[in-house]
Order: sequence, then structure tokens, then C-alpha cells
Amino acid sequence: VNFTFLINNEGICKTSNVSIKILIMITSSPQNKLSRNAIRDTWLTYAKKNNGNIRYVFLLGESQMTKELEKENLQTKDIILGNFKDAYNNLTYKTLMGYQWATQHCKRAQFVMKTDDDMFVHIPGLTRVINENSKVLQTAVGGNCKQSARPIRNTRSKWYASLKSYPQKTYPGFCSGTGYVTSLNVVTKIVKIYKDVPYFHLEDVYVSLYFCHFVLDLVQPWHSMALTLSWPQCFKFQKQKVLINKQSCYYKGDISTELKKFLFKRLGTEFFDYRLPYLQTGKQDIMLKVIHVKRSDFRQDFVRLLTFIITIGILFPMAWYIYLNARSLKLTEKLLYDAIGDTKFVLRNIKTFTTLPNLHMNMQNNVDLNQTLHTGTKKPVEQKQEDMQQKYTGWFLENFHFIINNEDICKASNESIDILIMITSSPQNKLSRNAIRETWLTHTKMNKGNIRYVFLLGESPMTKELEKENLQTKDIILGNFKDAYNNLTYKTLMGYQWATQHCRNAQFVMKTDDDMYVHIPGLIRVTKKNANALQTAIGGSCAHLANPIRDKRSKWYASFKSYPQTTYPGFCSGTGYVTSLNVVTKIVKTSKDVPFFHLEDVYVALCIKKLGLRLHPIGGFMRAYNFGNCTHNDNTLVTVHQVSVSMLKRIWETPCTPNKV
Repeated sequence: VNFTFLINNEGICKTSNVSIKILIMITSSPQNKLSRNAIRDTWLTYAKKNNGNIRYVFLLGESQMTKELEKENLQTKDIILGNFKDAYNNLTYKTLMGYQWATQHCKRAQFVMKTDDDMFVHIPGLTRVINENSKVLQTAVGGNCKQSARPIRNTRSKWYASLKSYPQKTYPGFCSGTGYVTSLNVVTKIVKIYKDVPYFHLEDVYVSLYFCHFVLDLVQPWHSMALTLSWPQCFKFQKQKVLINKQSCYYKGDISTELKKFLFKRLGTEFFDYRLPYLQTGKQDIMLKVIHVKRSDFRQDFVRLLTFIITIGILFPMAWYIYLNARSLKLTEKLLYDAIGDTKFVLRNIKTFTTLPNLHMNMQNNVDLNQTLHTGTKKPVEQKQEDMQQKYTGWFLENFHFIINNEDICKASNESIDILIMITSSPQNKLSRNAIRETWLTHTKMNKGNIRYVFLLGESPMTKELEKENLQTKDIILGNFKDAYNNLTYKTLMGYQWATQHCRNAQFVMKTDDDMYVHIPGLIRVTKKNANALQTAIGGSCAHLANPIRDKRSKWYASFKSYPQTTYPGFCSGTGYVTSLNVVTKIVKTSKDVPFFHLEDVYVALCIKKLGLRLHPIGGFMRAYNFGNCTHNDNTLVTVHQVSVSMLKRIWETPCTPNKV
């Protein structure tokens, strides 16, 4: 019934005489310090460090990190820690603890919002909708509300609800726990009654259970919608009858207008007559009969059916015509490909002429190419070597210009550099870069140890911000090309070129992304173990064969025009691979003779194939992190993929001795 506050900043709402408009309660997990700091540095700046008319607290439970939270709170003074275990299934405790704290220590607040630490809250927008709905919120909770939803019975789901914990088939209406707002008046009523409501672990559903008791509304002020919780629970539909269940929620008063709208939506009828009694608590079941349902109009139905038939009659022949022409085009391409003797030469010219950037061909070369395609004859043998070289020039940017260039990274000391780690990043991912610097990149000792690193980026509207960031970190390489996912090949080859020019004392080079966790002890282990093999190979999570993805909706889409072959050569996943500086130097030299391709791991594999080198699969890349077995991680792990900022912090703070420098 009553929570104990292990950390209690009871003075948050007493620091000044300013009236408090909104108290924002943010549920968080102990390991999510980076997320809390990011929120404090961004949208919580509206709170003016808890001295304005908006106040905030972070809600947490007990864990092994309680001492770290106490240290954090000494600086921030914004944490409320309850006497229960911090876990996702205890989110209801966390929310109710916050409500109890608000009624005890923040009675001056007019409204209370609950949200999570992975949310962005636009404070001006929040203030606006509260002002517009201030009266409604005195008896309601507002947010992204659903009228009804079915419990998830899949045990693997995050929102699993067993039949024992919730035997009903549907939830009552509820507002998503990602963010909802109400008045302190409603919060006070919830605190008084929650001891009478059975516990349920999904806090947004649990909070909604109070509204059956108080006959309040869930409102969605962003769309001016009002959803009454009593309706989905009180009515059972049996054919053309609506049964009012006395054991469910009740609404006392005349609700004829709103009920008509509700029945219209639920039964799907256009017009109906109805008898509407007053619903009161304790009355017997009442039968509400739909007296008349308007029959469907035959003419209207016929017109709809005719429209549908005509539409199908037009669209189907068009689709069939496109399909046949597409097949014909593919067949023509194949016959043309087989008919030409010197297929490699002609295919190169086709790619060069149609797709590759920065290529300058004279008119004579175009005429020669057209003649070759139309006649099916080979190019004359006596063609000059200079002309051939002219066609290859521009297949790839020969020299990159470094807009930001930290050329002294590998010259900071006389130590030998074992590994240079190149991390491709996007300009907007500053939080990810900072998180990496604060965690696994600490092994580099601020780029002064035997492991060095750089972040690889391209040009964007955020170039000035990157220059400011680089003034502090001195670890960014910015190239003269647009920063985009399809330019990831440019980014990687720029890094390789930079390594051959400014980091020649590195033995090995690793390429990875900014959503990765790299276990440096494991990386050092595998490079030492495979040192000889990596002199003529590239190592990582390698696939020997893969098919191009032709679905345009895919992130890895490759058109027939950009890659006409049916299979890729073997390649190592671009999430993380390692090789020697010797191989990197060869790739840079041969890249000008290999047609550009936007998927960088495939492009690097094409260079490897042209050089006659090989792929070397190494275990430990793209593994799952085992939080319960540090020894296992140290012996097998190299990289973990798709790691968020909060998960990265959690991995780093896991008490594993091998993790620490």
C-alpha cells in the first residue's frame, strides 16, 4: 500500500514559489544512464533544472547498481528510487510509486505526465494540449488511447499476459504507457483506490482499470477523441441484441447520443431504432434490442460490384502486359549477353556508360560501344592501351579530399600500432559515437595506445557541428562526398585510403559500424591467432555465396542494372571485418579498376576476388552477448550487432573483468 523511497528528492517541487504546471515522471532502468543524460541535455532543458513551471523525476527500482544511482543523484537531484526490484514486470510498481510521491511531495502540480526514457517529449506541444483539454483532464487521462485490445498469450512476447493473470478476452480501453497525462486530482484518486484493484504487470492496462471504478474517460486530445471505458466492457453483442453486463462497468446518466455512435461503429448498421434505458450500478441485466436495421440498397450494392469488376478488368490486363514485357526484356538482355564474344569487355562498357559516376567518355567510344552491341562482334584487337585506360578512369574516385583530417592520430607516439579501427557513422549519431568513446574505445587510451580509431563520415548540413565535435575529440575523418547509406562504399574506401597515407605503421585494419559493440580483448585474440592468414585474406562473419535482393523496399536492394549477375561472390559482413594493412593497400590500388557498387561489403569482396585473395571466416563476429557468462564472452566474442546506446552501456557495466582496461 505504501512505498518506501530509498532515494527521495522531496524538495523538487518546493524549490521556489513558481506555480507548477506539469510534473513529468520518467520511468527508467538503472543501466540507462546515457539515456537519462541525453534527456537532461535535450528536451528536459525546458524544466530549467527543476526550477521552472515544469518539474521532472526519474523513477527506478532497486538493483545491483543502486550505489551508482546514488552517485548520479548527488549531481542531478532528480531520481526517485523505490523499495522493489527494478524489472520490466514491475513497471506498475514504478508508476504507482511515482503517483504516491506526487501526492505527497508535489501537491502544487496541476497535471502529471508519465513517460519512458526512450521517448522524445515536445514540451511546447504537451503544454498546448493540456491547456486545450484542462477541464477534460480533471476526470480523464489523455494520450494515444485504444478503445480495446486483446491480451497477448505468446509467452515469448514482452507484453505476455497469462490466463491466470488476466482471464478476460479483451483489455479495457487504455492509453499507451509510452506517454499519457492527467490531472493531480485523478492521480490522487488512483492512489487512494489502488489497494482494491488486483495487481497487473502491464502498467498502462492496470491504470485503465481505475476508470471502470470512477467512470472516467480516456481522451486523446491530439485528435479531440473521447473514448468511454465503460462501453467495451458493459456491452456484449449477440446478433442484433446488446446485453448490458451488470458485473462490468456502468455509466450513470443519459448517454443516448454517444451510445448511438458507438453502436453504429460496432454493429456496422446505417440506421437503427433503439430503446435506451438509464444504466445504474446494481441493476439487473438489461436487454437493449435493435428494433430495425435498414436493409441494404440493391441499386447501391450493384453499382459497387460493377465498379469493382470494371476496375479489375482494366488493371489485370495492364499488369499482365507489364509482366510479359519485363520477361521479354530480361530474355533479350540474356541473348545479347551470350551473343557477344568478349562479354566481360562489353559488360564493363555497359556499366561504365550507364551507371558509374564521374566518368567522361568521348563520342568515339560511345559509337564503338553501340557498334559492338548491335553487330555482336568483338572489339578490334588493335585498340590502343591508352583508350582502354581512359574507360577505366573514374570507375571509382581515385583520390578523396579530407575536409576533416586528423592525420596525426597514428603519429602520436613511437609505439607500434596493432590495430586501426575504422567506424562508419552518420552525422546525426553523436550519441552513439559518444557512447562508443566512453565504453569499448577506452581501450585505445584516447588514441595513444597500440590500438587507434577513427570515425568515417561524409558531407551533410551538419558539417559545422561535426567540426565542433572534432575540436574536442580529434577522431573524425570527413570525406568530400554526400553522407548517405548508398555511399557507404565511398566511406569505407576513403578510410582505407586514409590508412595507407596516414597510418602506415598499423599492422591490421578493422572496419565496423557505430551500432556495434566490439570486444577489444577478443579482437586482439583473433588477430594474433590469424595473423598469417590475414596477410592475404579478409576475416569476419563471411558468407561464401548470397543472392542479390531485388525487392525495392529492401535496404540492400540491388537492381539488375547495377548488378546483373545472379549471385554475389563470397563476402564478409560489413558489420565488422578485419584484415592486414598489406591487403588494404592492394584494395586501394585495384579499386579504380572495379565498378562502383553501393553495398560496401560486396564491393570489398569484388576487389578481393579481382586481387586473387580470399575470405577467411573467423568465429566470434556478430555474436549475441551473454550477460551471465563473462568467461564465455572473453573466449568467443568479437562483435555484437545492432546495439543501442542503452544496451551498449549495459554491456560495458556488466561486472566482467575482461571488459575493463
